[in-house]
Amino acid sequence: MPKNFKQGLYSIIEELFTFGKNVYIGNYVHIRPNVSIGSNSEIRDYCFIAGNVFIGFNTRIYQYSNIGWGTKIGNNCFIGLGTCTLNDTKIAYPVKGNWEPTPPTIEDNVRIGARSIIMPGITIAEGTIIGAGSIVTKNTISGKTYVGLPARLIKE
Repeated sequence: MPKNFKQGLYSIIEELFTFGKNVYIGNYVHIRPNVSIGSNSEIRDYCFIAGNVFIGFNTRIYQYSNIGWGTKIGNNCFIGLGTCTLNDTKIAYPVKGNWEPTPPTIEDNVRIGARSIIMPGITIAEGTIIGAGSIVTKNTISGKTYVGLPARLIKE
């Protein structure tokens, strides 16, 4: 284990691809295979991290969040309580061997408020703020703030 790795009670880590120093994994967290977690990052209690996820350094993912397969999360990000990233553009259950995921990308220095949903294939640009309870259906512009259902740019 790397230096200062902390794992909470009843957490399941199937196979971590890589993880840095000072990583904290909370209680009842489930991490699927091929996940990369950068140094000084935290995944709080009751989170699910699907396979092939990349999480940068100094990133916090708060309780009850569900990070979908293949999601990329940059450095210095805050992912609020109960946030969900989606990766499937089809509503039906995927047929094995016929599934084409389109995971979202969350760039560096992004702040996402509690209970937000990030739709498949979306890019949240660097420095974006997403208000709590928002559903992001379109790519964002760097450094801007978005809120609502669907999330819309706040006029400056």
